[in-house]
Amino acid sequence: MSWSKVSVVLGLLLLASGFYLATDTPISTKVDGQLYHCAVVLDPGSLVSGQPDTQEASPDGRTPEERRLDVRIAAACSPLERGAQWAVWGVIGLGGLALLTGWTALREREHDEQIAARRSEDPAGV
Repeated sequence: MSWSKVSVVLGLLLLASGFYLATDTPISTKVDGQLYHCAVVLDPGSLVSGQPDTQEASPDGRTPEERRLDVRIAAACSPLERGAQWAVWGVIGLGGLALLTGWTALREREHDEQIAARRSEDPAGV
C-alpha cells in the first residue's frame, strides 16, 4: 500500500473521528463539587434542517441563587468548550489536509502513468 493511499485512509479516519468527537462527546465540569454537563461542540440537532433548536430558554421566576449558579457554570464551561472546539476543528483540519494530500498524490500518479503509457505507445513523440 502506498503512502498516498495510507494518507487518504488516515484523512477519512480523522474526519470521521473529528465529527464523532464534535457530536457525541459531552463536555462536563464540576462546580461546587457537583458535576454539570456543558455541551457538545456541534449539536446534532443543528445538522438536520427544519428541526427546532434544542437549547431551552431559561424559565422566568428563577431565584438569584439559580442565576448565579448558571453564571458560574457558564464560566467553568467556557474554557472547556473553547478547548474542545480547537481540538475538534484541529482533528477535522488535519484529516482534510491528509485526505487532500493523499488524493492529490493518487491523481498525480495516475496522470503520470497515463503519460508514460502514451509515450510507450508512440515512441516517436508525435
